[in-house]
Amino acid sequence: MRDVAPDLTSPQGLVRSSCGSTALPEEDVGVTFPVDKITQPTTCKLYIHQKFFDMKVAVGQAWPIGEGVMLHNRPLPEGYAKVTVDSLVKRKYKNVELDIPGDDSRLLGDNIGGFVAWRKRYIIFESESESSDDDPRESPERDLPPSPKSNRESSPPSPQRELTPPSPPKKRRTSSRTQKISSQKQYSEPAEKPEGPCEGTGKKQVSGSITSLLKEKGKKVEEDFIVPKGAMDHFLNLMKMPQTGNNQPPLSDYERTMNIERWREGTRAAHKLNVAERAAFCEQNNMTELELLQIEYGEDWWKQPLPLPPIIWKFELGKDLVAPEQIPKLPTRMRQLHSWYKMQKSKLFGASYLDEDLHKGEGRVWVDFEHLYHFYQQGALDVSIMTLWTVMESHKCRRCGINNIGFLDPSTVHENTVNLPSTVDYLYKAFLSMQDKRSILLSYNCFYHHVLLDINLNNSRIEVYDSRKRPLSLIQPIIDVVNKAFAKYRKKSKIHRPFWGDFTVEEAKYILKQPPGNDHCGFYVMHYMHCYTGDCRSAEMNTELDSRELLMGELVALQEELAGWLVDYVVKPGSEYSII
Repeated sequence: MRDVAPDLTSPQGLVRSSCGSTALPEEDVGVTFPVDKITQPTTCKLYIHQKFFDMKVAVGQAWPIGEGVMLHNRPLPEGYAKVTVDSLVKRKYKNVELDIPGDDSRLLGDNIGGFVAWRKRYIIFESESESSDDDPRESPERDLPPSPKSNRESSPPSPQRELTPPSPPKKRRTSSRTQKISSQKQYSEPAEKPEGPCEGTGKKQVSGSITSLLKEKGKKVEEDFIVPKGAMDHFLNLMKMPQTGNNQPPLSDYERTMNIERWREGTRAAHKLNVAERAAFCEQNNMTELELLQIEYGEDWWKQPLPLPPIIWKFELGKDLVAPEQIPKLPTRMRQLHSWYKMQKSKLFGASYLDEDLHKGEGRVWVDFEHLYHFYQQGALDVSIMTLWTVMESHKCRRCGINNIGFLDPSTVHENTVNLPSTVDYLYKAFLSMQDKRSILLSYNCFYHHVLLDINLNNSRIEVYDSRKRPLSLIQPIIDVVNKAFAKYRKKSKIHRPFWGDFTVEEAKYILKQPPGNDHCGFYVMHYMHCYTGDCRSAEMNTELDSRELLMGELVALQEELAGWLVDYVVKPGSEYSII
């Protein structure tokens, strides 16, 4: 009776985890499980025990076990391992109750993306689930003694039974075909040991039962069957054929967030009220919007950072990036990135990049967590954040087959480095490696403001995307540097003619305009760059609201897009852009 599994069903209707609320069973004490042997985070399946069977509830990653491993500032109990919960098998399993609470919650659904303690016995890896011999979720009937029927089938047949025709069955009817096959087998020569894995063991011999013969025959066919090469080529060719059904790629984090209606509803009233108040004030005082800006912020308002509303939640290393009551309201990928940040002990994090991304060789970009805080607060974005966005867009172009767009490094070309000789050399080499591109995009920072430059080598034209519509004379230093690099490039290029002149600078038309009172210029550059890569749907939203500014819905969508890319390709150890 001691071996019977306890009933762990919650009386309140919640499904409890495999950990149980009781002490660790004796069968787990001193036992080594597969999770004890891993040396790096490994994908696994998470099970719970329910009365007489084990049930898979989630998929996650198991982390190595070692001395001094802590979970939520507490040591791991014996018999448990540290795992991250990536996704649930079914939505109903979100109410699975953990015995060791996660991040201030005992429910499994509230700990997705975070660390929890899980019973070692019920952490199953892919290699384990393929083997039924070592599977702890196997039915308990495996250990029961064999039935008398199985003993009779596996025992050696007597010669008298083999040579004597079987008597017709009394109750069970068989078809004529079955009787014919059975009679042929029964009157054949005495039984021999079957060929295959059982040969020489003496454990199994062919009996007079047709069931045993079919079972052995099916086993042999399963082991020796080889798929013909012609059949494999046929199905491989079918996979290459164009699909006629729903072959749309899955929605990106940007599109998924833009489809959420609550972001639209949350900004419609505030936007219309702000626009209506400023328009009514200008009409009453017979002035334009530009004159109102000059009265509010001075004649040279575009050269100074605009005064912003005070930030209520201030940054402190190791603390939350947003107010605690706002964390449950964050979108999925931003919440996952925030959970990862809370586990870090350093002041910054890094991401690697390839030569195809920024055309300056392989390297790393380092981002202070304070700059990540400003990104969460929708404030002024640092050049390092804009570099991450540029690398993300370059990576997306390579994955989607967009080959006519190139990108320059914002951390190499900005206001403080524009007069360095190394900047001219970098632009010259970048132009040579991207001379077949239709557009070369650069996020440029000057006078506390980000603008996007679209450099077209074919037409020797630069299009400027400035959300504040500032005078083009403010970016003249970068225009001069680009012209120097372009003159040096034309001497080596085999595509563009050496006698062409300097770039023609134009202001882009039909762009969103940044209103006063915020510092979202970095998000506007993200929006413009996202339009080039074909994944921007803000035009539909702005048409509904009759707006020319970047609304809250797309701000959150842009944040979610970058956060999702960081979670998938940067912070996960061993990923493409990770430095770990």
